[in-house]
Amino acid sequence: MLSSDFFDRYVKLPGTKPPATTEQVEFVTKAFGRPVPDTLRSVWLAGAECWTEVPVQSPTHSVECASLFPVWAENGWIPFATDGFGNSFLAVPTPVGDVVCFQDIGFDPPEVLLEVSCSTIDRFFEIWIEIVERDEAGYFVEEFARKDPTTANAARYVERWLKKNG
Repeated sequence: MLSSDFFDRYVKLPGTKPPATTEQVEFVTKAFGRPVPDTLRSVWLAGAECWTEVPVQSPTHSVECASLFPVWAENGWIPFATDGFGNSFLAVPTPVGDVVCFQDIGFDPPEVLLEVSCSTIDRFFEIWIEIVERDEAGYFVEEFARKDPTTANAARYVERWLKKNG
């Protein structure tokens, strides 16, 4: 779980919106047919969204995506952030926990996950806040992969899980 230091830093970022409600988070649980991962729940309850370098989306946005891309809801892939170009970072369940995958909606159908961006949601947010606080622009998918060396292992789990369950 993320440290309290993370949340102190997160709520001070410019562009952070007021916290989501428990009801909004529970609506995501219903829309995706699975519990919201603890870290994501905690981030949303600290601040519903944050419009900075890699925007964190609100629970309401996640539910809207469930209706736009039913395959995400059917598989329990919860979108929670964007790259600023309409593409999504999704919490994808695997046998070893949630990993963060990137989906390029402009080029790929919604059922295609482009790559595993981070091995855990915690690691995603740790890297994300470093990028935001350094005020660095760039291609964030590569930044995440470079900073999370366990991503390759996570990608193998997702690939196996999707072949078995997909």
